[in-house]
Amino acid sequence: MQEFTSDDHYEQIEDFLKDESFIAWVKQSDQVSWKHWNQWVQDHPEKQEVISRAILIVKGVDFVPKYLSEDEVDRHWQKFSSSRNKRLAENRRKSPFSLRRNWLKIAATVLILVVSMVGYNIYQHQEVDIVTSFGERKVIELADGTVVDLNANSTLSYVRNNPRKVTLDGEAYFTVSKKPDTGERFYVVTKDLDVEVLGTVFNVNSRDRKTEVVLQEGKVRLDMKEEGDLIMERGGLELVSYSMEEKKIIRKEEKVDTELHTSWKDGMLIFDNTPLSEVLKTIEDIYGVHVIFEESADPNKLLNGGVPSDDLDVFIQTLQAIYALDIEHAEDRLIIR
Repeated sequence: MQEFTSDDHYEQIEDFLKDESFIAWVKQSDQVSWKHWNQWVQDHPEKQEVISRAILIVKGVDFVPKYLSEDEVDRHWQKFSSSRNKRLAENRRKSPFSLRRNWLKIAATVLILVVSMVGYNIYQHQEVDIVTSFGERKVIELADGTVVDLNANSTLSYVRNNPRKVTLDGEAYFTVSKKPDTGERFYVVTKDLDVEVLGTVFNVNSRDRKTEVVLQEGKVRLDMKEEGDLIMERGGLELVSYSMEEKKIIRKEEKVDTELHTSWKDGMLIFDNTPLSEVLKTIEDIYGVHVIFEESADPNKLLNGGVPSDDLDVFIQTLQAIYALDIEHAEDRLIIR
């Protein structure tokens, strides 16, 4: 039976978000929670504002990733080839043709097999491009077991038979599958630098004329071309931002809060004294909108805390409710007053 916390417990937004019954009520997934919280809201009109903000955040957090697996594609191809070859063999056994006719069939079968092998070889050497549109995220499982969370407005490219070398334009979170037996490395190539890893977890953001790498686990080597190599490891250098265009390291930090840079994959943007202009620049990248600050707006206003980012309208409503901002969403523009 569902147990409910004392009414005095609910003071801050975080109090509601930690309560499973509250989340179930917002998602309308539990009848007991539904009755309890309907009555609670009626009994506590003084907390309408804080509960409204909590509802906005819960509604914005849901995210069902789209999984794309190279293994599944290969399995379907092998299944197709096996089924076709089996049918050819059965036809040969069932049909009493002349010797010459049989030789023609054998030749045709060999030709089909050769064509299939050539076709499969071409298929294996094809380049795969995985693209996310504005406001869309995908989770891709590569053939080697590596999992990639691809952010909105991004492209991940690789040759099908070499999934351990990928090219990224945009932002992605990598959980690289280790290869201890072979020691095979994994590479991420961007316009600014190459990331080389053995087995690790990290975020790469290749936007705005620079590439930023944030390390969460393990160890990576950065090849920054003009600046040479740089080693990143937990407990040491954990964030590097480099611009090939400017030919210099823009930012370098140790022991960073990785959640501030990777929360996007869970449908949230988390801020720590982050200027409003920087927050909205991220939204421009994710949703393809153009932000306009009017004279009365303060682009340097500092934001703290988390805001759901999966839905642009919920994002705007949350900013308005929590930070008292006046935001107008007109077609592809956000007007800040």
